[in-house]
Parts: sequence; structure tokens; C-alpha cells
Amino acid sequence: MTGDSGDCWAGFAFRLRTDRPAEEIQRYYEAAPFMRTDEHFSELSVSAWQVSSDQVSVDVGTTSSGAWDLRCW
Repeated sequence: MTGDSGDCWAGFAFRLRTDRPAEEIQRYYEAAPFMRTDEHFSELSVSAWQVSSDQVSVDVGTTSSGAWDLRCW
């Protein structure tokens, strides 16, 4: 997580070895419990794309512009 004076950017990325298509993986992570937001982090996004025939890359990110969130200072 990085931030400056109350604004935050947080994210993580990983690759999966799978025979499932990228669209299915993206829908799965969009519905995952960790995608629930709180009053500070409400702009979550998931991207997934096919890297090779058996690998999918996944990127999860969030932005917060809530003031006074000490996690962002």
C-alpha cells in the first residue's frame, strides 16, 4: 500500500497455472469475499488475462481518497 496525505493505492498481482479461461478467473475474484469494501476502500478492480495456454495473470487494485485514514499516511 502506498499513499500520500490520505490518498491510497493498494494492489497485488499473481499468475495462476490453470486450464480455466481468464474471464472465468476474473469473475471468480470479483465475487471473492476480500473484494468487499469498507468506508475507505470502495473502488476495487480486478483484471485477468491469458498469458499462455495454461497461465492467467491476475491484478487486483484499489484506490481510496478518504481523508484521515491513517493506513495511507
